[in-house]
Amino acid sequence: MSKFIVFLCLISQISIAQEITKHVVYFETDQYEVPETEINRLLLFTQNLDTKFVKKVEIYGFCDDRGTDQYNLILSQNRTMGVKELKEHI
Repeated sequence: MSKFIVFLCLISQISIAQEITKHVVYFETDQYEVPETEINRLLLFTQNLDTKFVKKVEIYGFCDDRGTDQYNLILSQNRTMGVKELKEHI
């Protein structure tokens, strides 16, 4: 009986767990301006969201390891800001 109760608890937790939806924006090498094709993809993504259930939006910027650490840090921050600033146009 106790195994059944544990099983029910696990199932109930899974059924009410958050759904994480992700979208990736691709940039040209050494660029941080969001390409037009990526703007369109992002618009499509946001139109398909049920916004009344969105509690948090996280934006992460990444780049490859070709440049110095300092250069890559600035590039990834600029990419993040580029996506963040698009929210005004969406």
